[in-house]
Amino acid sequence: MYLNLLGTSYHSMFTFGAANFDQVIADIKTAKNAGKAKAEVFDIGYTSMAGQVTKPLMENLCTKLVPLITKLEWKCFLTHSKSLIDFTMYECSKIVKP
Repeated sequence: MYLNLLGTSYHSMFTFGAANFDQVIADIKTAKNAGKAKAEVFDIGYTSMAGQVTKPLMENLCTKLVPLITKLEWKCFLTHSKSLIDFTMYECSKIVKP
């Protein structure tokens, strides 16, 4: 179940955020080529990625993801995403799968 959700999420994120993904990878490569330590490269990549994740992007990803997953996967996602993000601020968090 989790692998299915992860695979679906990754595909959706890449499809709708390819330019963002390319920018994060470019920032990571630049840091690595500059000889930064692994922890610094990770921090740069994380900061770059976090800056790209906007509310409209998350809303778009969510609305594209929900039809692709099962009711159980959606319930699991809503339950466990609370430890990572306050998902209640997104309209798609109100979607109820039949």
